[in-house]
Amino acid sequence: MFYLYQDESLRTQHNAVRTTVGWYDFTHRLFEVTGPDALKFLNKMYLSNLDNLAVGRARYTPMLDEDGWICDDVIIFRLAEDTFWVSTLYGKDLVRRYGWYIDAYDVAYVDRIKEVRMFAVQGPKSPEVMDAVIDGSVEGMKFFSIKEPAMDLSTG
Repeated sequence: MFYLYQDESLRTQHNAVRTTVGWYDFTHRLFEVTGPDALKFLNKMYLSNLDNLAVGRARYTPMLDEDGWICDDVIIFRLAEDTFWVSTLYGKDLVRRYGWYIDAYDVAYVDRIKEVRMFAVQGPKSPEVMDAVIDGSVEGMKFFSIKEPAMDLSTG
């Protein structure tokens, strides 16, 4: 059996997040869903109703299979009125399930995994770090919000 306290590097990372700040790449498969029916389509695909999801906000929601079992859980970000990002661990399953319904909607999706990286920044000093890389300040930002970076963070 493995214990966190037996690995010095993991213990150091854990303590950094608890006392200062830590970050990690949590990029999953990321699909951009667009079109006049994007909201209606996503409401069909996921359990949570997204009608009141404001631009700049995100929502965690499960995807159910045809028997009502959870087959995926995702975070959906609303970037614009008809533009959403869906972050998933199961890209192949998502594509397959989208294919079952997409023809009934005026909607398109594209995989953005090669273009976008997603990072989690956590810990009591995380607001200071985030303020250095976004326009404005994170003060007052709610959980599950999204902001554009103030600088180009791409590695390419």
